[in-house]
Amino acid sequence: MEALNQEVLEKLWAWCSGQERCASELRRKLKRLLVPEERFEDYHDSLKKDAYMNEERFAEAFASGKSRIKQWGPMKIRSAMRMKGVPAPLIDKVLGELDAAEMTATIDKLLEQKWPKIKANDEYDHKQKAIRFLAAKGYKISMAYAALERFQKVKND
Repeated sequence: MEALNQEVLEKLWAWCSGQERCASELRRKLKRLLVPEERFEDYHDSLKKDAYMNEERFAEAFASGKSRIKQWGPMKIRSAMRMKGVPAPLIDKVLGELDAAEMTATIDKLLEQKWPKIKANDEYDHKQKAIRFLAAKGYKISMAYAALERFQKVKND
């Protein structure tokens, strides 16, 4: 087995040091660096061995960031992680570790901010647009309806 290109490895080390990366991102990067496809696994193994890449660490950082910063719900996070090629058991594990109370607070805050901006002809239309907005953010319909119920209760008190 021939040695890995040191220049490519140094670029990958710097690239992986900036943020957590997954295998599919590494494949794209290696293609851009014109590395032969048969060497991809060698570079991947080297980065894993040197702790520059860790799929679980990536999944945890990705889910946490999307939940806290982008305020995505679990369905949208799951979909994005699938697109990145993260294994389903790891997705389930990481999503199970997300704080449910924090997610509830986030969905309530999103609804509170969005509600006055929704333009609708009647109350029913207003509620439906709010539910669609929350669903588009990746929250289950049941979570959206529960948030709407809490919001209506606070609004009517």
